[in-house]
Amino acid sequence: MNVENTIACGLSTDFLQGCLQTFGGGSVIIFPCLFARVVNHVTEAQLRICGTLNGTAPDALPKVPPETADKATIQTALQASFAECDKAYASLTDDNILQVVTLGTVTRTRIGFAWANVSHDNEQYATLALYMRLRGLVPPSSEK
Repeated sequence: MNVENTIACGLSTDFLQGCLQTFGGGSVIIFPCLFARVVNHVTEAQLRICGTLNGTAPDALPKVPPETADKATIQTALQASFAECDKAYASLTDDNILQVVTLGTVTRTRIGFAWANVSHDNEQYATLALYMRLRGLVPPSSEK
């Protein structure tokens, strides 16, 4: 495993150490750990973006669990982020869609942030689909 290349992709050495498992003298990444990291990344991004659209203070948003949390905890957090986005999308109107809002150092229109969130979700779904295929699983969007 090339740790330098993996860190360049946004994964820290500490995170990777928790995902490594040794097989026959070599180390491999444990897929469930990475899968959970991507799901938590989606959760965090959705909470931040949609929370901003809703005017929810960052401290009032649900907390993202660690990648080592059980599946039910990670799913609950993801569902909470989708609920935040459902509320944000439902609040978009002809009157406010071009209103400018700020998230950190980024300023965009409401529709710009909403679109960025959808685009980001699509990109992350592609990553999750790849992980599933590497494990011999068929992603839900490809099932017949």
